[in-house]
Amino acid sequence: MAARGVGLAKAALDHAVEYSKIRSTFGKPICEHQSIQIKLAEMATRVEAARLLVEQAAEKYDKGERCDMEAGMAKLFASEAALENSTESMRVHGGYGYSKEYEVERFFRDSPLLCIGEGTNEIQKILIAKQTIERVQRCCRHRSMSTPLVATQRSRPATPGIASRPASPPPLDPVARPRPPAAGTALPP
Repeated sequence: MAARGVGLAKAALDHAVEYSKIRSTFGKPICEHQSIQIKLAEMATRVEAARLLVEQAAEKYDKGERCDMEAGMAKLFASEAALENSTESMRVHGGYGYSKEYEVERFFRDSPLLCIGEGTNEIQKILIAKQTIERVQRCCRHRSMSTPLVATQRSRPATPGIASRPASPPPLDPVARPRPPAAGTALPP
């Protein structure tokens, strides 16, 4: 199912590229417009990433290694790539994308089935999460527990002339800003 997703995503990309080279607007092929180039770049990236995930799962399978997580990742990503690429290809084709004379219409119709067949993508995510948790736990059992998993806060060096005060805990939100003191409260020294 994952390999089908890669094939469908690649076909949608190829058809979008070919159409964008022959369709012209404002005196030039639409493949020369940045908005179309961005679509094509994202589509090509999805195809290559999906292909590599499928290849990785296949290599593990060929070696006789456990590969259910890798196969799930490949199926999840490749089917989503097929769905997104067929949608973007239809957008590149514009109104012609709905016409049965262009194969893009079939890609758009067939791609959602890849997200359902052989286990829905939601089920794939659950399986991937379970395998990830299991693998991390297995990895952590071998790790020395003397090494903390969370970094501890370092004490600040004292600044001459300023009374030393205990370091405040780090904010929960990494982009949180300190709040000004409420009206009528004394400022710390």
